[in-house]
Amino acid sequence: MDAKTTPNRSIALVLTMIFACSFEADTLASEMRYDAMLALEEKGFDTSFDNLSSTLQNEDADLRTRLLAALALGQSGNPQALDVLLAELNNSNMKIRGGVLRGISETRDSRAIPALESVLLSDGSPAVRQASLSALAKTGTGEAISAIARGLSVANQNTGVRISIVEFLRSNPSFDSRGLLESLLLDENWEIRARAAVALSERGQLKSDQVLVDVATSYDIPHYVWTDVVSRLEDAHNTTFFSEGPSGRSRMDMNFKQRVNAEILDWWSNKNSIEQQ
Repeated sequence: MDAKTTPNRSIALVLTMIFACSFEADTLASEMRYDAMLALEEKGFDTSFDNLSSTLQNEDADLRTRLLAALALGQSGNPQALDVLLAELNNSNMKIRGGVLRGISETRDSRAIPALESVLLSDGSPAVRQASLSALAKTGTGEAISAIARGLSVANQNTGVRISIVEFLRSNPSFDSRGLLESLLLDENWEIRARAAVALSERGQLKSDQVLVDVATSYDIPHYVWTDVVSRLEDAHNTTFFSEGPSGRSRMDMNFKQRVNAEILDWWSNKNSIEQQ
């Protein structure tokens, strides 16, 4: 894939795909794009608050119906819905916990933040921890950002979850997370450093592109992250590195990567020399 057209990965979309796959339910994924209450009513289901609550809590009920009930509770606007949903965050079934998080995200209720942070820090499923990010984001509060920051600092936090947090911050520039992203430029994981640098660069908040040059040329970061870094350098300085035709950029062999990195180092050295004159 051309670095210029590398998609900006949306965390919300990624998490939706994770749970659609986990549930092994293409029909469910389709239904959840619509109003859950309407989807249930079309099936002749009693969508009263009490019945939605009891269905979600019923371990013998159909899984898909329980998941739609969780989403419908979140969309209902009933102030009691949050308590019902929060109670199911301890459910032993990770699919139910994931569905409950989707319901909670629909409430956009900041009262859920402590429970959501607990999920982010300690749930046994990395996929569920990732799903808590979307629910935290929809509360739209500084408290949510603080909770996400603590999620990054947990010593035993899953690397995939940490990467999802950084991508989440990148995809939500409206959150005031500059300080957190800047702290990640010193992270032990170089992929985390690279993603944080790209996020800051996209916001125009990166103090020096030396960071981008370093992560692109000095460390073995995944190819798709590397192309993001190179693309940011190109966009920021209106230049192109090692253009060898339409197929050149899509090649993922190390020789190609090394040639581009050599050109970046050359360009950066010349640029600094000119600026110092």
